Amino acid sequence: MVGYALAAPFSISLAQIALGIAFLGLVREWWRGRAVGREEAVADRPAWVDRLRRLPFWPAYACLTLAGILSLPFAIDQARAWGEMTKFLIILVFLVGYAAPLTRGQRRVVLGTLIGSGAVAALITVTDQFTRMEAKNRAQGFFSLPLTFGECQMLLLVVAVAWWAFGGATPRGRRRLLAAIGCLSLGVAASFTRGVFIGLGIGLVTMFRSRWRTALAAAAATVLLMGAGVMMTHHLASRAAVLSLAGDQPDGLCNIRLRIWSVGLDILAAAPVFGVGMNNVKPHYQARATPVEHAQSWVYGHLHNSFLQYLAMTGLCGYLAFVWFCLEVGCFARRLPKRFADSEAAGWAKAALPVWVAFLGSGLTEYAYGDEEVAMLAFFLLGFLAAPALEEGEAVEVVVDRSGDRDRQAGALVPEG
Repeated sequence: MVGYALAAPFSISLAQIALGIAFLGLVREWWRGRAVGREEAVADRPAWVDRLRRLPFWPAYACLTLAGILSLPFAIDQARAWGEMTKFLIILVFLVGYAAPLTRGQRRVVLGTLIGSGAVAALITVTDQFTRMEAKNRAQGFFSLPLTFGECQMLLLVVAVAWWAFGGATPRGRRRLLAAIGCLSLGVAASFTRGVFIGLGIGLVTMFRSRWRTALAAAAATVLLMGAGVMMTHHLASRAAVLSLAGDQPDGLCNIRLRIWSVGLDILAAAPVFGVGMNNVKPHYQARATPVEHAQSWVYGHLHNSFLQYLAMTGLCGYLAFVWFCLEVGCFARRLPKRFADSEAAGWAKAALPVWVAFLGSGLTEYAYGDEEVAMLAFFLLGFLAAPALEEGEAVEVVVDRSGDRDRQAGALVPEG
């Protein structure tokens, strides 16, 4: 878990390896519980197995997966379609964060490492941007795109703000969090990405929705970050349309986003029920692109909108399942703070809904849901913030059975109902 926290802002490969090792550990724990025999397995299986079964969004996620499968026969490029289906395994990242049997102290280490690592990545990136002003337009960190860097910084910033505001940090910890918030804010501004600003603004307003003055201050802070992005971004003439919803592009084309979305709706009209297949937008886009768009390489494989992307890929069936899943996860995240007896865990849980809303908000102008690095971080944070911590000093109870010694978890949730 600490390995993922260190690697997430720097390397997708190392982050995936760390999550894979953590997942194998959970599988091993589950298997050892099953090894005691059928009658004893129910009593001795890890506590997270039962908690996982009670999650409310499984039916919606199953329907979303089924919609993806139903779209496959309509795909032109079957290899791309089947490859895209593997992205439904992203739910395993949620499982890793949700099921990790960590104490409160261990959870602080993991979350603090993740925020600190993101802050360091932002500081390095912004410093590099200013030392090579002629070479870079927008900061992209250690990722291939400024969008990916900005969205990861956005999600970590939301969590850091929640911890500072609600997590009961010590005075020294609050000072550290303020320093991290400053670095992450610079990272968000330097990415200068429209979807990131939209997601951050919606996320912060959601976090402070019961305090309208603070919500207004959060919205104003987001606008100031946008202004900082203008000052930190070079070659502004070429980036003037980044925050614009109107205006002309070269060769008489209208705003690129509006053009992409109009093509997406036209693609949907050709296959409204089951869509054109997972990750099969590009062949249809190529058939509708103008000669100018072909010449400028303005032919896209996704529609720069998570909702419209699923609408085109899986049709109305998949779109309804996608919206259902988003709502179910949102309701689950909204109820989380009330389920924790511990004030620190409840404070962290207040970041869950803002993280989810910010993630979906950035998807209004980008295909955030299909960006693996960002989706992994969002699902990991949701699971991690929703997981109960083990009691200090009572983290492990040794049970001797035919399979040997094994660990058992102790729940820390307030009973529902």
